[in-house]
Amino acid sequence: MSLFDANWDTQVLKLLPPVVRAADFSEVNDDFKVGDPENQYIHYLIESSPGAWKEFPPIGVGIWRFLQGTQSPQEIQRAIRVQLQNDVFPRPMVDARRFPTIIVNSVVVEL
Repeated sequence: MSLFDANWDTQVLKLLPPVVRAADFSEVNDDFKVGDPENQYIHYLIESSPGAWKEFPPIGVGIWRFLQGTQSPQEIQRAIRVQLQNDVFPRPMVDARRFPTIIVNSVVVEL
């Protein structure tokens, strides 16, 4: 398929970033429902590695490196808590006892 398909919806979807393509754009009261931005931000912060954000290099947990590691749940919780406290969350509640499923402020992050 080329970018210049006859179907307009297909053309638009190809131009959107993958994060936006996966969003739920169902209409709710003449507006779009895309989810809670705080939840998306928590996911981005946990999954991105330090150095991934050009403007803010120290931000990011890099949770993928913990998958093959031997870190305890307390160490994983601490890494997430420190990143969230350094940014915008004053006292985040982090539960990594069932890693790779992490709960942060009632947001479930599954890897």
